Amino acid sequence: MRINVYSKTRNGISGILSSMNNILVLLPEDARLYSESLAGIRRRFGNDYQERIIDYAIDPSTLRRLIAFWKPRGCIVFAWNGARSLSARNFARIPTVYMDRSKPSGGQSLDVIQDYAEGGRLAAHTLICGNRSGYAFVGDGTASKWSNERGMAFANAIRLHGHACHVYAARRRPNGDTRSLESWLRKLPRPVSIFAANDRTACDVLSIAELNGWHVPGDVAVLGIDNIASLCESSRPRLSSIITDFERGGWEAADLLCARLKSTKLNGACRRYGTLGVIHRGSTRTRQDTSGFSIKVKRALHTIHNRAADGLTVEDIAAEMGCSRRLAEIRFRQATGSTIKAAITGVRLERAKTLMRNRALPLKAIAAACGYRTVNALRTAYRKRFEIPMPCGGKAPMRNCLT
Repeated sequence: MRINVYSKTRNGISGILSSMNNILVLLPEDARLYSESLAGIRRRFGNDYQERIIDYAIDPSTLRRLIAFWKPRGCIVFAWNGARSLSARNFARIPTVYMDRSKPSGGQSLDVIQDYAEGGRLAAHTLICGNRSGYAFVGDGTASKWSNERGMAFANAIRLHGHACHVYAARRRPNGDTRSLESWLRKLPRPVSIFAANDRTACDVLSIAELNGWHVPGDVAVLGIDNIASLCESSRPRLSSIITDFERGGWEAADLLCARLKSTKLNGACRRYGTLGVIHRGSTRTRQDTSGFSIKVKRALHTIHNRAADGLTVEDIAAEMGCSRRLAEIRFRQATGSTIKAAITGVRLERAKTLMRNRALPLKAIAAACGYRTVNALRTAYRKRFEIPMPCGGKAPMRNCLT
């Protein structure tokens, strides 16, 4: 919010007028489902604009009344579900950025789109292993664009390396009926590595594996995408998942809208956001040394996962592995594709991102809980890792306005 001060000395009248630079953010569902995207929007806007979050599906008539009430400078529309019926003419020429429209109109539209194919390629890079008899992709059951693009990129990458890839693209029955999927999974060669279109679909695969007595990940390794904590942590075994950079998507949407508000010549643009990496949990971690991970590296990963925020150093991990720092780094990189320091930092920052969702926690406490001596050290590590500024965090209230 910007505070503009006006004074009129001739008649002795002076006053302070508040100018609200409102931005409507239209969500199709509960705002908690989009917390990471909203964090990116808030970080880019800072104090320049005030987000007015409407987290339910609205129709054109309701939109007109909201625009008349808030008089927004611009709009950001999450177009996955409830906003599909809203076209450009419904926004009365107000600059509008659309998030993840299935069919961007191009021309004068402003769009931010997830790079779904990138997720498929990362899944293939993660799952390709010499001891697997087969690979498979399980679509979300709706034949949606994002599911198809992820599946196509995954299958192409698997086939590029000389492996067959089975694809389940059939439409799923309503009410969680997975009988057709179960029948299809039974026909796959095992051991098999499966990439699912999203975490919910991956959890369905894990449930079917449990019912059939298949060992996970020995018989069936499963990888999801989006890293929805409520699903990944509650599944048995816990679900490995690709982290979608929703926060970056929100930041890009806000930045694109800011660019449009500064220049009326910006009539059309499209930006993309992708993924951050993979969180490995029980659904892809093998108990035996069949994936190139030595026992020492596995112990090191376990130590990093549990003690990264306790001041853990590379030297500590080298001692854990019983070798010199140089040899530890070589073995660790060969097994994981990452340096020891990057692995420690990754765990710390993932914990920081989780804690920052609780806006009641001050940044100083978050930094200490994640192994950083100062907030500035945390900010520096966050920017270096994710290439965007860290959210403000702290005790600032949620800017949520439901109408």
